[in-house]
Amino acid sequence: MKRVYVSPYQAKWKSEFVRLCHHLTTILEDEVLAIRHVGSTSVEGCDAKPILDVDVVLNHPDDLPKIRALLEKRGYYFKGDLGIPERFAFGYGSSSFMRHHLYVVLPQSDGYLSHLALRDSLRADREFMEEYSRIKRAMADRFPDDIDAYIEGKGETIRKIKASEIGRTSYELNGQFHRRERIDPNTILLQTEGDFPGEIRFTLHPFQAVLLIGEEKVKKHLLGLAEEIAIGYKKSVD
Repeated sequence: MKRVYVSPYQAKWKSEFVRLCHHLTTILEDEVLAIRHVGSTSVEGCDAKPILDVDVVLNHPDDLPKIRALLEKRGYYFKGDLGIPERFAFGYGSSSFMRHHLYVVLPQSDGYLSHLALRDSLRADREFMEEYSRIKRAMADRFPDDIDAYIEGKGETIRKIKASEIGRTSYELNGQFHRRERIDPNTILLQTEGDFPGEIRFTLHPFQAVLLIGEEKVKKHLLGLAEEIAIGYKKSVD
């Protein structure tokens, strides 16, 4: 059994994700909505187990067999949902990339939205990030040989962090800088910068894109992200 080890934040985690993301993009091309770095290694300054968590976001549920076949051709193997609906895990044998957990997810799935809620809350609030780092170190020290107890020990802290309000956050996705800002309680502005600039302003309830700027591929990407955010908001208030 592998021991539970929590490492101080390593700057190389970001570049390792970018390298893996480029590899996955080569495999999947334009067949998926996004490839996202989630989990603690995606949060600058956060202590973490040195394992990347990566979510490959499907455009449509019917795309799973196609994506599974593409991944299996390149050495990944299907592990099923592992008890979490609409989140499908893939393992691999030997790899030249940093150790990683790869999941293929639906954009409206609870598992995926949960990943985003935790990641974005930790990025937006340094106090949350430091608290989460402390509890992970404590649980790793207390349960070095029991991963289930380690995970359970973090549960209450995770639930508190996910319940927090995220007003403004910025992050990198597929090598592109993104910024999200809450304009008012029902309106969000989402922007990309760099080589592929774009912008969408949308309402949460009812969902409506009221402004969309950028090339067609960028517009499609931003509209997909906006719909994910709106679906997550609806789930949180239902």
